[in-house]
Amino acid sequence: MKKTNIKRFFVLFCVLACVFSMTACTNTISSDSAKTSLKDMKVNQYASDMVQWAEDMLVYLDQTSDAQIKADGEAAKTLSYVNGKVYVVNMQGMNDKTIEFYNSWVKTREDLGALKSIDKEDVRVSDETGTLCTIAINATYETRTCAFELVIDDDFNLDSGVDAASISLTAQSSLKLTSRQNNRIKAAAFRIVTRRGWLRRNAEE
Repeated sequence: MKKTNIKRFFVLFCVLACVFSMTACTNTISSDSAKTSLKDMKVNQYASDMVQWAEDMLVYLDQTSDAQIKADGEAAKTLSYVNGKVYVVNMQGMNDKTIEFYNSWVKTREDLGALKSIDKEDVRVSDETGTLCTIAINATYETRTCAFELVIDDDFNLDSGVDAASISLTAQSSLKLTSRQNNRIKAAAFRIVTRRGWLRRNAEE
């Protein structure tokens, strides 16, 4: 009787061991999946804070003179230092990418005019290693609407700031300029033809 029980226990033990080993093989956790999940959690937790930082950054750039922006950059004064608010972005201090963003802004602000409104924000999780997410934000200025894409790295530092609409809008402006030039040429040609017709009629009379 005891031997029978021992055999049954041994068979049951083997079956359970096989089941557990199969389960472990099929449910192996991928390191890539773990990293993606961690990114999702970080972005979900701090999305509203990052959007607020992006909005305040655009307001700061719009309301601050070129000279003051340059002085703040050279003194390594982050946006948090300037306005007294606490942000998760650039908590470690000013970095080179933020300085580059400042310089790009100073070069293009004359073409934009004053900030009118901030219309739409979105935070997209990044698939790239070392990059956490992209803050997409639309801002309307006096002359046009800009679609900014502010890339944030895994340490919550600004990695790059891009106006994604600049190339297409520049092309559109060129097309509009060409169209205006064509209209002027057509108007001038019409005046010439009209003038010739008038001279011809006077000559015949």
